Amino acid sequence: MWSRADPARLARERRLLRAPWRLKLQGDRYAWVGGTLRAFHLGVAPPTRPAELIYPRGFPARFMEVRLIPDPPREQWGLLGTHLNVDGSACFISGEGWTPQMTVQTALNLACDWWFNFWVIVEQGRWNLSWPSEGRVALSPEARAALHRR
Repeated sequence: MWSRADPARLARERRLLRAPWRLKLQGDRYAWVGGTLRAFHLGVAPPTRPAELIYPRGFPARFMEVRLIPDPPREQWGLLGTHLNVDGSACFISGEGWTPQMTVQTALNLACDWWFNFWVIVEQGRWNLSWPSEGRVALSPEARAALHRR
């Protein structure tokens, strides 16, 4: 387990997030639980969404897993355009986009961008918008106004 191999890294990771996030050992993996994904962009603020940030067995070489609580509907898992993996976790970064220097704070920031895009494109049915390779989806003033009213 990475936390035994690098206790200094675990200590650094522990200092990165604050309450309500709590670091828990779940089986043989650590996970940050109790927190929410928050996003605000150009006057549009999706509702906060509870999530878990889970360290994989191969961390830090492998990227973290992000799971919404509760899981999105099963019919969306693996569906092209939803950016949900086949297990229901968020597809918030490509494997080659993750580096071992990245932390849980990096994962949280990327997950908040992903949540904004998922809420706009999937949950609000704005399938005509392009999912950005990074950051948050571009919104026209009309789209911003319509989403702001929700």
